[in-house]
Amino acid sequence: MANDDTYAYWKQAKQDGTYDAKKQQLAEAVMDRLGKRFPQLKDKFVAWDVATPLTYERYCGTYKGSWMTIMEANKPQANYPLKSEAITGLYFAGQRMQAPGGVPVAVSTGRGAVQHLCKDTNTIFECNT
Repeated sequence: MANDDTYAYWKQAKQDGTYDAKKQQLAEAVMDRLGKRFPQLKDKFVAWDVATPLTYERYCGTYKGSWMTIMEANKPQANYPLKSEAITGLYFAGQRMQAPGGVPVAVSTGRGAVQHLCKDTNTIFECNT
């Protein structure tokens, strides 16, 4: 995981045609490092992918491919409700609903919103995983 702002790097790679090669190079470097740290994993990877800021921009429409929610310095972190108090039948889910944000938060808030919907419609919520 890169915590730096790498948007310009990946945007340039997309424009100059090196995007896929750079994604593959990064994936191979990560797999190599994991193989060195955990020898039992060496040469066992069957699939890989690299999510870049352009991935988040494309799929989530986020500003400069941000995957995290916006957190202002010296302010308490806001966690937004999954259900509207004012409008019946309105539920919320998304990657920026809770810190730190991202796909896991989107999945978690989606599940929570569906649970509220099921409760409000007297539907049994089942998780078949």
